[in-house]
Amino acid sequence: MNIMNAPIRSRRNLPVFCCCLTLSLAATGPLFAQNDEEAAAAGMLEEIIVTAQKREQSMMDVPVAVSAITGESINEYISGAQDIRALAARVPGLNIETSNGRTQPRFYLRGMGNIDFDVNANQPVAMIFDEISLENNTVRSLPLFDIQRIEVLKGPQGSLFGRNTNAGVIKIDSVKPTADRNAYVSLSYGSRSTLIAEAASNFTLTDTLMMRGSLKYQERDAWIDNTYNGPGDDFGEFQEFAWRLQFMWQPSDSFSGWLKLHGFDQEGSDPNVFYANAIEKGTSGLRPEFDETIASHDNEVASMDTEHFGGALNLQWNFGNGMTLTSVTGYDTVENFQSADVDGGEISFDPNDAGKLGKQLFFGVATGDGLLDHYQLTQELRLAGTRDRLFYQVGLFYFDEDFDLLNQSFTFPPESALVSQQTTSWALFGQMDYELTDDWNLTVGA
Repeated sequence: MNIMNAPIRSRRNLPVFCCCLTLSLAATGPLFAQNDEEAAAAGMLEEIIVTAQKREQSMMDVPVAVSAITGESINEYISGAQDIRALAARVPGLNIETSNGRTQPRFYLRGMGNIDFDVNANQPVAMIFDEISLENNTVRSLPLFDIQRIEVLKGPQGSLFGRNTNAGVIKIDSVKPTADRNAYVSLSYGSRSTLIAEAASNFTLTDTLMMRGSLKYQERDAWIDNTYNGPGDDFGEFQEFAWRLQFMWQPSDSFSGWLKLHGFDQEGSDPNVFYANAIEKGTSGLRPEFDETIASHDNEVASMDTEHFGGALNLQWNFGNGMTLTSVTGYDTVENFQSADVDGGEISFDPNDAGKLGKQLFFGVATGDGLLDHYQLTQELRLAGTRDRLFYQVGLFYFDEDFDLLNQSFTFPPESALVSQQTTSWALFGQMDYELTDDWNLTVGA
């Protein structure tokens, strides 16, 4: 069955424009961050620079609610973070949840999000990684490493970031290659034999060509005992390896090119674990005898497998007089399959077991979901310029996504369903910022 997702802006119809008019008061004092030793020694703090409007600005000059983690402090914030869900504990108003263990995160900003856990469900919070919009939740299942800046934009961001941004945008930028000698190695070990290793380094290939390589490996041992099989840890383990290779070419002051290749492999038995009858009857609390390290699953189907590969190309031409043309191309493909014993217990035919912890009467349920043959292609062309007190940017955005979704039931009789979905969307966008006075700015976007 083919399903066509009807985008807000389709190829066959005139795009629907949403106009935004903002009059903002720019405070005279800059905002600073506590991450620069020299500035701190001088009694000053470093100014926070953000790219919330697709250009570098002081955070105090941006008429958007932004939470930003930048500079050296970012390593302190994400140190030991296994995946992107760690941001929820570091950004006010941001909540991240998943119904599929370590994959397919769902974002909520200021309480607004989509609880639908299907992989083909659109979310009102967009994720932009190195200027590439990652649409599907499975594509967003990335570990954090070698990151330069994280910005969380709260509220509608449609004029610059397009579809599915009603609640906001999570914008992440990796550390880019430079001619500076910059490298690090990090190794940590924690509970449940959790091992996390990271490394990154710059390499100067020629006077105009730089490269940066980054990688992250993490693993954890099984920690949940499936008592149905007898004693011994049976599931909860995972192994992940992510890498990123970037090239920066700057042959002249008027042109620069940036290429990124990246990959992510994940396997293990760490989907969400279900526990039958874990809630105390007549209450909303857990049973006193409940133990998260013990489960009783008669369907041994707990699995998690993800393979993700992608690339991005950013070309920029500087025409002088404050005018630049930027082309951003992105391609990502992912395959994912995970399964679990969703009834959370072992089948019993004894009526006396009704409501007992770890018991499921008469019928069991075990399912699997897979995202097969997925790809997404994005292309953005953006012209930006400055004239006296006016800054403007106009552009064209194109998005194409195609994937097959497999739903499988392992119970008797086994059943499966395969759904194909294709989405194509394009849009024109633009925004102008005019400095009326030193304290007042006028912003118009569509």
